[in-house]
Formats: sequence, structure tokens, C-alpha cells
Amino acid sequence: MKYFKYCEGFWSKWQEGNLSPSKYVSDKFRMDGLPEPYLTYGSGEDALHILSTNPGQVNCFQMHNHIKDGTSFIPNDVEYSKVSQLLAEFYRSPVFGKKSKTRIEKQLELQKLAGKDHLITLECLPYHSDSLPDKKNVIANLDDDLEEYTKSLSKYLSSKTVLYISAFSSSKDITLENVKESEWLTWVAGIMGLSIEDATITPLLEKDGSVSVALLHYKKGKTVKAISLMKGSNNLPKDLDKIAALLK
Repeated sequence: MKYFKYCEGFWSKWQEGNLSPSKYVSDKFRMDGLPEPYLTYGSGEDALHILSTNPGQVNCFQMHNHIKDGTSFIPNDVEYSKVSQLLAEFYRSPVFGKKSKTRIEKQLELQKLAGKDHLITLECLPYHSDSLPDKKNVIANLDDDLEEYTKSLSKYLSSKTVLYISAFSSSKDITLENVKESEWLTWVAGIMGLSIEDATITPLLEKDGSVSVALLHYKKGKTVKAISLMKGSNNLPKDLDKIAALLK
């Protein structure tokens, strides 16, 4: 099933209360919060895809009861493709918060520098959680809905240029060997279609004689698969020009 069509079904099932999360998943994630598999910024034929781990904490406007009773600005009678545009516009506005707006503006700047005509942000896992520290167990305990979601996402991304934004351990060097030791990054790379064995790590910033920011990248046909690695932070680095050049 095509990814965007799958997401429409996911949205409908959540609205109707027909998702069947396992106990582990329902304990780990906020099932009363609107799943947000992707957001769209603009339109065109050649998008930059930016992948994140999962949505963060739940806000009132995302809650099932508020969407159902009409007290949220998110309508319950439209397709998710429309919801994704409404959410993208809201998250980019000062109303939601300066931090969110700044992060999105940097991603849009990178999209332009990379020569892409619009931006699509996607989540490895579409459910909200305040934090997701135990990623190894999350991978091991995906339920049927999340297994289907990640398979659909992986199939879609196989032919796309995509960047995953990741924090990296402050106590380790950013090397291929240390990336391969991370079960989470290995799992994400598989979803993206990134071959770690064939990838290159390009340092972007050094601090105290150690690489603190780097880009893991792999060219697959006409597409580029990349992971931005920053010690202690899952934000994009300040120097976007180097990343953009490697994404082209």
C-alpha cells in the first residue's frame, strides 16, 4: 500500500478508535494524541524528506476528544493530507512557539540550498511521547500497526532523498564503527535505504580535537540518504551549506 494512502487509513482508524496497540505501545506512547506521520511544507515534484524519531508531547489541540467535539482547530471531516498542511502551518507560526518555528525555518532553508522545491517531514514512529529513551526495546516491541507503518514508510523512502536528524553520544567518537553499534541508527538506516557499510562520514565541525558534528551519507542512484549526527543534540547544525552540497 502506498505510504500516503496508508496514512489516510491510519488517521481514520485513530479517529474511529480502531487502532489495536499492544500494551507495550500503549504504555510507551500517548494513544489519545493525534498520530502525525508526516507534515507537508509547499508542493512540487522534488521534495527534500527530513526524517525524525517521533512527535513529542501531546498538546490539547492534538487530543482525540478535542478533535471529535470540534474544540480543536483540526477538523475531523478532512483527509490527513489536509491535516498535515494545517499542522505544518501552525507549527511554523509564532503562536506555537519560537523554538518550533526556528527549527522548521532551518529545515526549509536546507531544502532550498539543496535545490529541492518543497519539504516533507516524516516520523519513524507516528505516535506522541514525552521522551523515547529506550529505543532498543521500542524496536523489539513494535506492534502490528507500527510494523505496517514502518514497512510502508520504508518502501516510500527507498526512492527519495532523505535526511535523518539524530543526536549522538557525547562520550563517543562519530565513526562508522560507533554508528553500526547503535541498534536504533542501524534500524533507521534500514528504513531510509541507507547502506552503512557503503556510507561515508564527512566531519562538519570539530571541537577540542574531536568531531562533534558529522554527516553520514550514501548515494543510491539519483538519491542521497544521509544522517546528521550532532553530539548531545538532535538539531541541524548552523552550517547548512555543507549538508546541502552533500545532499545534491
